Amino acid sequence: MALSVSRTQMVRFGTYEADLRGGELRKAGSPRPLPQQPFQVLAILLEHQVTLSREKNCGKRLCPMGPLWTSSRPECRSEAPTGSAR
Repeated sequence: MALSVSRTQMVRFGTYEADLRGGELRKAGSPRPLPQQPFQVLAILLEHQVTLSREKNCGKRLCPMGPLWTSSRPECRSEAPTGSAR
């Protein structure tokens, strides 16, 4: 599948195009809703199409303050933890 990237950070692949700056995905010109975090994962994969990104590197970008474990799955911290050591 051929990818083309324009100067405005628009990436085209197949019938899709992703505006990496605007955070929008389109298919055949029609907007396709995609939640923010899945779009960020797509953007990471598109930006690093030749290399494989390690899960740890993706995690640092998606959750800069580190994961917060709630129930059985991690969620991104919205702010630094208070009164706890890592």
